[in-house]
Amino acid sequence: MRWPGRALGGAALAAAALLSSSADLSAQSDFTIAKVEVNQVIQINGNTELVAGRSTFVRAFIRVQPADPTPVDGLMRVFVDGVESADSPIFSTNGPLSSTGPDPSILDGTLNFIFIAPPATSNCVITVEVNPAGPNFVPESDLSNNIRSTGTLSFTALKVPELTYVPINYSPPGQTPLGVPENFLMEPGTGDGFVMGIFPPKDWYYHRSDVESKAWNQSLSGSGSALISSLQADRLMMDPVPDYIYGWVPGALPYNGQSTIGGPASMGNTQNIRHQRTFAHEIGHNHGLSHNNTKVNSYGVDVEHHLNLTEGLTQIKPFDQNDIMVAGLLTPVAWVAQNNYNFFLAHPTYVLPLELTTTNNE
Repeated sequence: MRWPGRALGGAALAAAALLSSSADLSAQSDFTIAKVEVNQVIQINGNTELVAGRSTFVRAFIRVQPADPTPVDGLMRVFVDGVESADSPIFSTNGPLSSTGPDPSILDGTLNFIFIAPPATSNCVITVEVNPAGPNFVPESDLSNNIRSTGTLSFTALKVPELTYVPINYSPPGQTPLGVPENFLMEPGTGDGFVMGIFPPKDWYYHRSDVESKAWNQSLSGSGSALISSLQADRLMMDPVPDYIYGWVPGALPYNGQSTIGGPASMGNTQNIRHQRTFAHEIGHNHGLSHNNTKVNSYGVDVEHHLNLTEGLTQIKPFDQNDIMVAGLLTPVAWVAQNNYNFFLAHPTYVLPLELTTTNNE
């Protein structure tokens, strides 16, 4: 199907007229779409750059006049270079939705769609239609205002980084050996949940090192610097050399984790309520960021709901979350602010490995 610019509006009006002939136009409700938001992690006024091939969350802000709780559904179409994509149309993930007005703070405050962004393009248009013809059609007073399109969107291709993790077989001096963390807490799909949620590439090549674990018998109670130095040396012996290496320490630590600012190595705890956020925070340091006291000040989206494991967190991240680089936090209270997300988007991680610089404790 070819995108005919404004001509689609004429086709939609013709279809609306056909429906109107059989619909009960005495109904007073009128459904419209106030806004279509395309969000991959966080979105500020449509200005946040979008990434090719990444899972993408589209929120349609539905208004109904007068207020009417009747459930209504919708569908979405994706056009690239004027041609409708093969997986289009896409149906909503939460419709039919009973709503008397949009509320971005909750998942069902908008009509939602999830799709995989197209390959790199500078010419994509997304169109959402509320209350389309079909079994869930609701008679309404005006069918001519049920379609809304985004402007022309660009999706940029990024490199998929490699991130190797190492279970630390920890034997604190003079204490009972702690062994290695549970696999479930470290493995892809759990350990990397926050990293996958907030960093911009479409994926990470996140995998365990070839060695089963790394034995460590020096104390980590005050610092992990020696462990980080050892992990840096291990990384250089790998072929190919990964972008980053991370050491998972069993259980809690007196601090959340430690990293090298701008460097390739970091380490952190495997305490359920904090380990996923700690991992993402330390990788933020590896990108070159320092601590801040920033609030996100926008609603984020955990598109693939990675943080349902292990904390059962919602997909929509609250407006007042702390930025990932605020120190000492638990997983439920952090996301990423726009300025740091933009920093990640432009980072050479997605082109070349980083060089080691300084050390940072959290």
